[in-house]
Amino acid sequence: MALSNATSQIEGTDFIYFHRSGFGPYRGGTIRNALGWKGKTYSPSLEGVQKPVICHELGQWCAYPDFAVIDKFKGYLHPGNYLVFRENARAKGLLPYNREFVTCTGENQLRLYKEELEANFRTRELQGFELLDLHDYLGQGTAVVGFLDAFWENKGYARPEQFRCFCQDTVILAVCRSYVWKNTEQAVIPLWVCHYGREDLKEGVLCWKVVQESGNSYSAGLDGPDGNGSRSGNPGKPQVLYQGELSCEEIARGGNTLAGEIILSFNDIQENVWLRLEVWLEVRKQENQELGSWERISVISQNSWPLHVFAASGAGADTGSDHPNADTIFCYTKSWQEAKAALAQGGAVVYTPYLGALDYDCPPLSMKNVFWNGQMGPSWGRSLGLVVQDAHPIFSHFPTGHSGGWQWEDILEHARGICMEGMEGIEPVVRPVDDWNRNLSLGLIFEARVLSGKLLVVSADLEGTFEDRPAAYSLKQAILQYTASAAFSPGVVLEPASLEERLFPVHRMEMLTETVYYGEDATVQGGEALVTPDPGTSVTICQQAFPIHVTVRLKSPAEVAGVLYVPGQRDRMTEGMAREYGIFYRDVQSGQMRPGAAGCFPNTRRQQKVMFEETVLTDVIECRIYSAYGCEGRWGWQATGAGWKWMWQPKKVVAQLAGLHVLSPKDLAGDGYGTASGDILFWNQEQKSATKEIEG
Repeated sequence: MALSNATSQIEGTDFIYFHRSGFGPYRGGTIRNALGWKGKTYSPSLEGVQKPVICHELGQWCAYPDFAVIDKFKGYLHPGNYLVFRENARAKGLLPYNREFVTCTGENQLRLYKEELEANFRTRELQGFELLDLHDYLGQGTAVVGFLDAFWENKGYARPEQFRCFCQDTVILAVCRSYVWKNTEQAVIPLWVCHYGREDLKEGVLCWKVVQESGNSYSAGLDGPDGNGSRSGNPGKPQVLYQGELSCEEIARGGNTLAGEIILSFNDIQENVWLRLEVWLEVRKQENQELGSWERISVISQNSWPLHVFAASGAGADTGSDHPNADTIFCYTKSWQEAKAALAQGGAVVYTPYLGALDYDCPPLSMKNVFWNGQMGPSWGRSLGLVVQDAHPIFSHFPTGHSGGWQWEDILEHARGICMEGMEGIEPVVRPVDDWNRNLSLGLIFEARVLSGKLLVVSADLEGTFEDRPAAYSLKQAILQYTASAAFSPGVVLEPASLEERLFPVHRMEMLTETVYYGEDATVQGGEALVTPDPGTSVTICQQAFPIHVTVRLKSPAEVAGVLYVPGQRDRMTEGMAREYGIFYRDVQSGQMRPGAAGCFPNTRRQQKVMFEETVLTDVIECRIYSAYGCEGRWGWQATGAGWKWMWQPKKVVAQLAGLHVLSPKDLAGDGYGTASGDILFWNQEQKSATKEIEG
């Protein structure tokens, strides 16, 4: 039944409380998350609603846990969860970054909460929300979703006056369709006032200005004014580029009032800049009606938004022709073989691997932090934000904050983080922060001396025109200008093999595979997922008894040095993840199946490489699963005709695999298959967690 009909039949209540209406073009009829951000609303999910709607559990965006909270547990509660997280971070070499991770991921968390709350205020059908949460929640795997810790104490990256800019009785709303602009564009920004104060406001004036900071340090996480009107960590008076006023003679309580719109032209801007639109609401009274003089009474509310303006010439030329040493070989490439050859000759190299040429320990990135937590809603991509070395010369032409900013959004959606294990001596220029449950040490941009040359790696697809992708285009130009300068002089030496360990052609099995066979007695769901590159999809095989057989027939014989097993990424119960296994191959000459390797996989969602004692020529690979994790009998909730009941669930025989890939000694870089797939975003970005309650 459509919502417009269903809501008219709701009786006995004054309001409706949910987070999904089941109606409209948004998935599930959601009234939270990114579909309402950047000037949009959730109204398409609420068409025809007849009663006020309160949003259920808005927010839920995580930050990295602050391990200093451990010392606050003085009573009967034991911080066992935080101790586990801390020791995991220590084992991964990330513990020294804890405070920096907390601050940077928290600043990005604050950006997301601001966007979500303002979308709620813009939606006329919504009359309130339940926020989840101001403080961290210790249950359900630990949800670090608050600006306050579990003891209701400030974590240090959010100030009360910042939060009040977008969450109080009266909130100013700027309908910005984007925070990234080209200097050839004109921004038309309607300004609204959402007012739920005690009384109507009379004789209000919306004052606004657009300011540009001096320098390129943008260390505050929220794009809001400090007490002196400048960004935190960037002293100096900002330059006012535009300003004006909009009269609001009456602002009625209990809804939204349109004050007008401002029109900004960026034609005069000829460099890449980070601007800030500041708006504040003044209530004035007329002291002398005949002379028309006014006296400012008070500032009722204030708010601000970033405007990242890029110019086509803002980062210099798209070549390395101005390199200080005219004899230096300059190379910008997606081919590792080409990069390696240039490095051997002493070249300056920018290597941007194809998105399909990195292994499964290199997850996709996102502007959005983990939703609720990665245990309740596991997935392959579990971003928590960025740590940017914002004083690096690259950012002289690409303004950024220490925690990034909205100008990184398009870049991150076309990027993967490179796992830095084995490259611990390198400090990334841009470090993505991974979920604390997994704690992968990641790099998005990093540099090193390799062979006889200098290498800068950026694991994002920056291709595209200035018109289509101004931020990505501008970052590419900034990188090219930096690597063509004398400033490009990395000090850490990196062995090629350490980077090559991360290169793998994830699309290859689609090209090599003839058929996949699961056995006559098997019940199979999603069988095609086994040889596709996306680990967000899995094949589930159920039988009466172990072992479970998975047989892959190749189109033609190939040299195989082993296999790469990719566990399922989205099941929080880890049901069916392979445990005891045997890998067999068919000998091409005899036609007989022979053992290649055997062992026991750990209970992890990380990829597992299984190497044969020697390379073999084969056209059939078979994985025999003798046992699996999460299959034991247990008590749990189960849906029945009479509702959900706590019932005994007997032992299952099930296996769940997201991928089974062959390892070849000849595809070290995977360039051939990488070029065939290009920079396709093969992971399903719109795919939600297998946990029904988790959106993210």
